[in-house]
Amino acid sequence: NYSFLSPQKFRTDFEINSTSNITFAVARGGDVDDTAEIYYGFRVTTTTLSAISRNGGSETSVVISPSTRPNTVYVIEAEYFPNDKILYYLRNNITFLMENSATITTNIPSSTAFSSTDKPLFNFYISTSANANKEVQISSFEYIQQKKRF
Repeated sequence: NYSFLSPQKFRTDFEINSTSNITFAVARGGDVDDTAEIYYGFRVTTTTLSAISRNGGSETSVVISPSTRPNTVYVIEAEYFPNDKILYYLRNNITFLMENSATITTNIPSSTAFSSTDKPLFNFYISTSANANKEVQISSFEYIQQKKRF
């Protein structure tokens, strides 16, 4: 099942047409706009890209790029280890290598989270306070979860 019982990771890329007055997030798990949800992933708020994690209460957020620019492709990856840590990677757009940008060990989803089948596998979120169109382009997405053997 798609729970938090097993190690897992996802990788995606994104490009935003404008970074003014925007919030964009991609997360494994629930709604990143709901403080009671359980998730891990990434959030862009204006020009700041952060690694995020919440276990139903408090959220941990670590800035991994303070100067996200519009019309630039960002490749991000998060690797979850149950009840231990989440490693966050960001591709260096000069060397094109994935670099470890953050490690979160607090407020990570517990391995018993999401026993219910009505929870989302992933959440993509975009909002703006501006009276203008905002666009996020995603050209690749990959999710891998280690199979739980019984």
